[in-house]
Amino acid sequence: TTLAESGASSAQGSLKSLVWCTEVCYKAFSELSRSQIAQIASDVGAEVKCFKKATTFGRWLMKEKPAVVYLLTDWREAKPCCDEMIKASEELPGLGKITMM
Repeated sequence: TTLAESGASSAQGSLKSLVWCTEVCYKAFSELSRSQIAQIASDVGAEVKCFKKATTFGRWLMKEKPAVVYLLTDWREAKPCCDEMIKASEELPGLGKITMM
């Protein structure tokens, strides 16, 4: 997927999160990828969140209001994740920075 940034500079939340949004995030064959993502998150001081669908990511985003989100997604969830980020930024003007990878 492509790199894009969305969100405001000031945040209501205080957490850094590395979010992995893909239908296969909990599948057995993704265990190595999950482990590697967890290591990367640890290296940047972030917690890992896995979501199968963009709608679940959107609900989490609205509830948690994280200060920084690094969003890793696949092509199927890229557009829905962007839609969720736009919706959240409209409803939460102080939403933190989101970097989509």
